[in-house]
Amino acid sequence: MSIEPPLLATSSPGGLPPDLPRPVAVTVFGILNIVFGAIGLLGTAASSVMFFVEFPAEQVAANPTLGLMQSDATYRLILQTLLVAGTVASIAGIVGGIGLLKGQSWGRTISIGYGWYCILSCFIGLGINWVYLFQPMLATAAEGTQAQKVAVIGGIVGGLFGTCFGGIYPVVLVIFMMKRSVREYFETVRAT
Repeated sequence: MSIEPPLLATSSPGGLPPDLPRPVAVTVFGILNIVFGAIGLLGTAASSVMFFVEFPAEQVAANPTLGLMQSDATYRLILQTLLVAGTVASIAGIVGGIGLLKGQSWGRTISIGYGWYCILSCFIGLGINWVYLFQPMLATAAEGTQAQKVAVIGGIVGGLFGTCFGGIYPVVLVIFMMKRSVREYFETVRAT
């Protein structure tokens, strides 16, 4: 009677040790990166329409961003640059998410870079909006009716709130990608 040694699993199909559990955060943020990256691509594609469509004069007059974009070449160039950078960042978010789901350490690196870019772009966006939109809108509202003042202040508050809300995900992403369990998981992955 011969006893055969048990088959030892030295690695999982992905090349990772079988006893190395993937942190839940890696899977969750992998999926979220893909979702937010896809939304970012859709948003930049939709926003780029502004540069190719001729809007009616009454619509331009009612929308300070459209009016400013048509009258100020610097603002227009800034928006175009941000759209290109946003497209690249959205693609990086998707690639980083795929890397996280595949258990690749480069997915974590790209995700951290994506998160920091998104955080930085929130501050840059606030600065640009303050200089080009909010200050002129406040100056115009000071001369307008009470309803115009309320509308301008509401627009500014909405813009600030939207920017702050948009900054939540990248902050949480960077925090979780820097967590010890996630860092150790990818260090182990890299070593195997």
